[in-house]
Amino acid sequence: MTADISTLIAPYVEKDPTKFYTTEQFKESVSGEKSLVHFAVKRAASIQAQLSGELVVEANTSSNMGGPGGGGPNGRSTASQ
Repeated sequence: MTADISTLIAPYVEKDPTKFYTTEQFKESVSGEKSLVHFAVKRAASIQAQLSGELVVEANTSSNMGGPGGGGPNGRSTASQ
C-alpha cells in the first residue's frame, strides 16, 4: 500500500517548491532501510519474538513523571506544594 501511494504522490513531491525534504529523501523514506515499511517489519518480528518467549524485554515501570498520586522528579508529591 505504501508503494502504491508513493507512486501516486511522487510526481507532486518532485514538483513541490516548498517541500521539506528532497525527492531522494522521500524515496528513501518509502523503500529504504529507514522506511516506515522496514520499521514495521522489524517491529512485527520483535513483537512475534516477544510473544513466543524467544525475546525477553525488561521494562522499567517507574517513570518519575509525577501524575495523580505520584511524586515529582525527586519522588515527593507535588500536589500540596
